Amino acid sequence: MSPRIPLLLALCASLIPSVALGAPDHDPGGEAAIQRSLRMRDFERTIQLIDTALTDASADEREFLMYRRGLALYFLDRHQEAIAQFEAQRSAYPEGPWAIKAMMRTADAHVARREFDAAEAIYAERVRELVGPERKKRLAQTYIEFADEYFRPTDSLSKPDFAQAARFYDLALGLEPGDPLAETLAYKVALSSLKAEDWSTAASRFDTYLQQYDADYRARLLKVNAAAALPPIRRDVGAHIHDARQGRGRSLLAMGDRVTARLVLSDLVALIDADSEGERGDVWPEAMHLLAATYGVPAPADDASMNAAIAVLDRLIDKAPETKQATQAAFDIAASYASLHRSDDAIAAYRALIDRRRIRPDGAEVVELATKLSQEALFSIGRLYAAQTRYADAIGVWNEYVAKYPSGEHWSDAQRSILDAEYAIGALARKENRFDDARTAWNAFLLKYPLDNRVRQILFDFGQMAWDEQANRDKAGESPNWQAPIAEWRKLVSKFPQSEEAGRAQYSVGQTLENKLADLEAAIKAYEALNWSACAQLAQSRLQEMKSVQLVVETPRVFRTSEPAKITVDTRNIDKLTIKLYRIDMEDYFRKRHTLGGVDDLDLLLINPDHSFEYEVKDFARYRPLTQDIEAPIEGPGVFAVYVSNETSELTSSDGAATKKLEATTLVMRSDIDILTRSTREQMLVFAQNMLTGEPAPGVRLLVSNGAKTILEGTTGPDGVWLSSEKEIKENSSATVLALADGHVAGSGLSLRGLSFSGGLKPRGYITTDRSAYQPGDGVNIRGVLRETSNGQYALPT
Repeated sequence: MSPRIPLLLALCASLIPSVALGAPDHDPGGEAAIQRSLRMRDFERTIQLIDTALTDASADEREFLMYRRGLALYFLDRHQEAIAQFEAQRSAYPEGPWAIKAMMRTADAHVARREFDAAEAIYAERVRELVGPERKKRLAQTYIEFADEYFRPTDSLSKPDFAQAARFYDLALGLEPGDPLAETLAYKVALSSLKAEDWSTAASRFDTYLQQYDADYRARLLKVNAAAALPPIRRDVGAHIHDARQGRGRSLLAMGDRVTARLVLSDLVALIDADSEGERGDVWPEAMHLLAATYGVPAPADDASMNAAIAVLDRLIDKAPETKQATQAAFDIAASYASLHRSDDAIAAYRALIDRRRIRPDGAEVVELATKLSQEALFSIGRLYAAQTRYADAIGVWNEYVAKYPSGEHWSDAQRSILDAEYAIGALARKENRFDDARTAWNAFLLKYPLDNRVRQILFDFGQMAWDEQANRDKAGESPNWQAPIAEWRKLVSKFPQSEEAGRAQYSVGQTLENKLADLEAAIKAYEALNWSACAQLAQSRLQEMKSVQLVVETPRVFRTSEPAKITVDTRNIDKLTIKLYRIDMEDYFRKRHTLGGVDDLDLLLINPDHSFEYEVKDFARYRPLTQDIEAPIEGPGVFAVYVSNETSELTSSDGAATKKLEATTLVMRSDIDILTRSTREQMLVFAQNMLTGEPAPGVRLLVSNGAKTILEGTTGPDGVWLSSEKEIKENSSATVLALADGHVAGSGLSLRGLSFSGGLKPRGYITTDRSAYQPGDGVNIRGVLRETSNGQYALPT
C-alpha cells in the first residue's frame, strides 16, 4: 500500500454523512415525507417513500432519490445492498452532482463490511484526483470545506465536531498555502481546538499564531528570553491578533494557569486601550471579563483577589455598560461579595443589578441575560437575608420574586424558601430561649401549613420548650409545673400516633414522670405504652432498670474513733435490709492473704457475726432508687466486714413473685493512724502519723509482704519513721505494708518495678558554643562547665 494512502483513507473515512442533505430546487411528490422520515431516522419508511417517488421522478430527482435510498440502506446496516444501490446510481449518473458522495459512501460501506482493499481502491481513486500538483489548491480547499462542515454543519441532524475541524484545518495548513489563507487557517486551527475544549493544544496553537503574526507579542517573549527559538515572523500585525490573544488567555485560564492568563489578558486590554481611541470593539469587554476571572470570580479566594477583580469589573461596567459582559460583571461583583460572606455589600450589588443603576442592556440577547440574572439576584438576596437570620426580610424578597416571576427558574424554590423561613423564625426564637415568640411563630406556621412534615417536630418542641421553662423555674427556686410539658407531648402522641416524634414524646413523658415528678407508677405505664419508634428500646431499658432489684454497698473512707462509722447503700425495690458485722483480725488476715483487699471473698456466712440488725429503708417506694448512709455500731478502733442483704424482705414484684435476693460486702475501717510509704530499690521508708493529733505515731508495728510472703517486719521510732535497707527490698518488685497499733490499722501498696539503683553523684561536664549557627569564616568560641563531687554534692574543680 502507498504510504500516502492511509492518510487519505483516514481523510475520506472521517467524513460525517449528512442524512437530511440538500435536495433539488423543486419538490417532487413525497419529498417532505422523505425528509421527515430521514429526520426521524425511520429508514425503512424512507426506502418505501423513495421507491414510490422513483416511479415518476425526473433524471435529476432520480439521482438524488437513489443516493438517499443507498444512504437509508447504509444506516440500516444493510451494507451490501447499499453498495449495490450506490454503484447503480454511479453507473446511471457517472457525472452527476451526487456521484462523488455515492463513491465515498460505497467506500464507507466496504469499511463497515471490513472489505478494506475495496475501500482503499475507492479512496485511492479519489486521492489521485486530488493530489496532483495542479490540484493542490483545490485539495486545500477540499480540506477547508470538510473542516467548515465539521465546524458548522449545514444539516440540522449533525452536531459540530471541532476536533475534526481542527484536524482538517491543520491538514490544509500543512499544504503551505500563502497568506492571507495561511494566517486564517492557523487561527482556525487554534479556534477549533479552543471550541473542542482541548485547552493545552489551543493555548499552544494560539501562541504559535501570535509568534508569527503579532510583532508586539513576539517582542515581549524575546524580552523575557532573548534566546528563545521563535518561528519566522510572517506579518507584524495579523488580522486575528486580538481574538488570538483572548483565545490564549481563555485557554490558559481553563488550564488553571491564572497568572500567565492574567499577563496575556492584561497585555491585550492595554493593546486595545492604546489602539482604540474610544472605540474598543467586541473583544475588549470579553477580555476584561476573562481578566477578572483570573482572580477567581465569582468565588475569589480572599479579599485581595476580590478587590482586584472588582476593580476590573467596575471599569468594564463603566466603559461598556451596554454589553452582556457588563451585565454579567454586575452579577459577578455581587456573587464575589457573597462568597466571602460580605452579605450587605452583596445585597447592595444585587440591587444595583436589578435596578439597572450602572448597566444599560442593549439588544435582545443582553436584555434577556439581564432579566435572567436579575431573577437570580433577587432570589439570592433572599438567601443572604436568610443566612443573616433576617427571615422577615427574606420572606419579603421571595414573595416579591414569586409575584414578579411566576415562570422563573426559582419560583418553586422561592415558595419552598418562604415556608422554610417561616419555620426558621420559630426555630431561631426557640434556640434563643424566646419561647413565647417561638410559639407565636410556630402556631402561625401550623395554621398555614398543617400538612408540612415538620409539624410533628414543632409539636415535640412545644413540649420541650415547656420542659425547659419549668427547668428554669426550678433552677430559680420557683415551683415548676411539670404537667405542662407532659400535656404538650401527649397532644403529639394523640395527634400523630406511631410516629417517630410521638415515640420521643412518649419517652419524654416517662422521663419527666420518673425523674421530675417521681410518679414512678405512672412512668412505668408510660414506658409500657411505648411500643414503637427508636425510643421503644430505651423505654424497655428503663422498665428493666426500674423493675430490677438493686443493692450496692460501699465505704466512703476510713473513719476515725472520734466519729461514727457509716456505710453508703444504694437500693431499688428493697424495703428491708439485713446488716451483719464481722470483726477482722487484720494481722492474721494479712499474714494469710498478703493483701489488704478481697474481703468480699470471705465465707462470712459460715461464721457468726459480731453484730447484726435489721434496717427499714427510709422513704421506700416501689421502683424508686434510694441512697442512704447507715451507721455501723462499731466501738473503738478496728476493721469490720459488713455484710448487707435483703434476705428478710418479703416484698413481691408487680406480678406477685418474690423479689430477687441480693447481698453485698464492704470493709469498714475505724482507725486513727495513717502511713506514708516511699521506696527506692535500696531503701524503704514508712512514716506513721496519728491523724487525730497530727503527731508522729511511734511504736507502730509494720508488716511488709511481697504478695506471697511477709518479707520484713519493723516498728516506727519515736519520730514515727521506719527506714529499712534490707536486701529483700532489692529482690522484690512490689511491697504491701500493713501498720498495726492497739487495734488501729493502716495500709499501703508500693510498686518497685522500674525503679533503678542509685549510683550516687559523679563528676559532670557540659560543653557548648557561643552561637547556634555560623557563617563561613566565622570564629567558633567554646565554653564549658565542670563540676566534681565532694561530700555528696557538686563542687568546683580544685
